[in-house]
Amino acid sequence: MAATTNYKLQTLVKDASVGAALRKALADDGKLSYDEVLAIIYSTCDGNKITAAEVRDILAILENAKSIRNDPKINDLKERFRANPQSFLKYRDFTPQQLLRIIADVQEAARLSQKCMNALAATPSPKSELVSLLRRTFDVSLDDRNAIHSIQERFTRCWRAIDGADFQVSAQMDPHHFAETSHDGGAKKLVYISRQYFNAPPLFCHAALIHEMIHHFNGRRSDAHPGGIKPSGKLPLGIPFQQAVLNPYCYQWFAIYLVQPNFVNTITFETETVIRAK
Repeated sequence: MAATTNYKLQTLVKDASVGAALRKALADDGKLSYDEVLAIIYSTCDGNKITAAEVRDILAILENAKSIRNDPKINDLKERFRANPQSFLKYRDFTPQQLLRIIADVQEAARLSQKCMNALAATPSPKSELVSLLRRTFDVSLDDRNAIHSIQERFTRCWRAIDGADFQVSAQMDPHHFAETSHDGGAKKLVYISRQYFNAPPLFCHAALIHEMIHHFNGRRSDAHPGGIKPSGKLPLGIPFQQAVLNPYCYQWFAIYLVQPNFVNTITFETETVIRAK
């Protein structure tokens, strides 16, 4: 049955690039998962446009792959793709292996943002570890609800917006950089990913994506990291709250240590500096 289904799918697909992505996805177990269908779509959309033939073939896969027919997420994916195929033009210049990794990382970064957002909700008996972590990353008390709301609001924006951002591999990025953005606060959010990104631990990558999204929310600034550049993650970060609330490193390290308090950072891509508050 699986072989018949696969043969039918492959005969329906006429475009060479979609066909190659489909064959790769089917190679392991002869079936398609939701994530594999996403990879087919994004690998096809790895450029400045998507052709009518590519749209037709992807819809054929979405409508005829039996292994994903009962996945509740597939109907939503199908309708989103049918309504606006151009919106899937969001990953550029990734290899097939890198593409699977960055798609998963973006999803995990969204979940991590939500976890941070929820951790900051008011509670009558907060955990002492959370109280301490806030002090050491943002130099703020959990009782200062106005300040906490400002942090929470940025994590919330990241959770909601990261799936709509674009991502592109940058071969020209300085070797000691990990990921970067244009920091322009524009409506379309673009994150550049370095080659060395894919050698880093997953949790570090998820938090680094949050870091880059915070840059976008801060808009264009002459001081992209108010209070200092802190790639080592050594606590306390030592940045006053008025600067910490705008510093992407504070969000990055809060997220990492919230999930893994004993995280040991072995990666440094930038020179750590301290900028004294005036």
